[in-house]
Amino acid sequence: MRVTAQLIKPATEAQLWAHSYERDLRDVLSLQNEIVSAITREVKVRLSPQEETRLASARQVNPEAYDAYLKGRFSWYKLSRQDLDSALEDFTLALEKDPEYALAYAGIAMVWQGYMQQGFLSYEEGTPKLKAAALKALELDNTLSEVHFTLAIISTWVDWDWLGAERAFRRAIELNPMYPDPRIYYAHFLDITGRPKEAMPQADRALDLDPLNTLFQGIYAMHLMCSRRYDDAVALLRKILSHSPNDAIALSTLRSAYHMKRMYKEALEIWKASYAAKGDREAEDALARGFAEAGYRGALRRVAETLVARSRTTYVTPWQIATLYTRAGMNKEAIDWLEKAYQAKDLNMPYLSVDPIFDDLRNEPRFQDILRWMKLLK
Repeated sequence: MRVTAQLIKPATEAQLWAHSYERDLRDVLSLQNEIVSAITREVKVRLSPQEETRLASARQVNPEAYDAYLKGRFSWYKLSRQDLDSALEDFTLALEKDPEYALAYAGIAMVWQGYMQQGFLSYEEGTPKLKAAALKALELDNTLSEVHFTLAIISTWVDWDWLGAERAFRRAIELNPMYPDPRIYYAHFLDITGRPKEAMPQADRALDLDPLNTLFQGIYAMHLMCSRRYDDAVALLRKILSHSPNDAIALSTLRSAYHMKRMYKEALEIWKASYAAKGDREAEDALARGFAEAGYRGALRRVAETLVARSRTTYVTPWQIATLYTRAGMNKEAIDWLEKAYQAKDLNMPYLSVDPIFDDLRNEPRFQDILRWMKLLK
């Protein structure tokens, strides 16, 4: 592997520094760190002792394992069923090439988390595999930011352990301040736990570090939604969908933003696009039938009923059914299904504390009980 690094002064395009490197591909991580260290010296940036330690330590990697891991990361960010399947294949391939590869185990854990949160797998089916992979990653290398980030995700969305999640997020950021993933999800966590002012700097920093990541942009839009900045959220989400029209997070958040703005015609179009992206013709037909019968709310009621029927034979996340009943104005049914979601340990339940679509339920005693059970309301 050969790399030539240069520092150029933008105003004059004068070359300030240049150096060429040649290394075996197994040393790609140490080479990255070596280049960073050289550049920081040239621009006279003072590194913290922790940053210097991190840059001085980098294990060799199996090139094929590393390549498979990067491909898995790329697929995971998309969070569709097909992309999560691809990510699992790539992380598994990485382990075949290097059975002691901690990052691959962390990646596998994140795939199982993705399956559950996107409603493809139940808590009972996914949690044992998720935790086994995460604990193996921790056993192999407890110095990796990616591993502690995975533990933070588990504490937040699987275990609802808010104190443990806070520790793990902070540890992940401490180990690698330049790794954007724990920052954007820490912002998410801070919204959930009622600290939106602390969330914004973390979200901004994550996008500074990885501005083209559509998942991070979608999570940022969710932060805007939680802050009731619906117009800003819509503008960002439409930008995401202009180049990623099937993005699951963007579609889900945009239909919520339109709903909160009472733009029901636009919201319904996004619901149609969401189900079309999933290839769910039954849900599309239910939307059309319900709209013909009773307009927007009727459309969502019909889809909710369709998913209730489906849930008798196939796993359907109770959260999804609850959110449909909420938007349909059927508060009793919505809370019934939120209670089922709590019992099922649905990974989306932490959003109950902050998602604006539940604003009409916040004074309901049963709704408040669920928040207390989850220790999200005192």
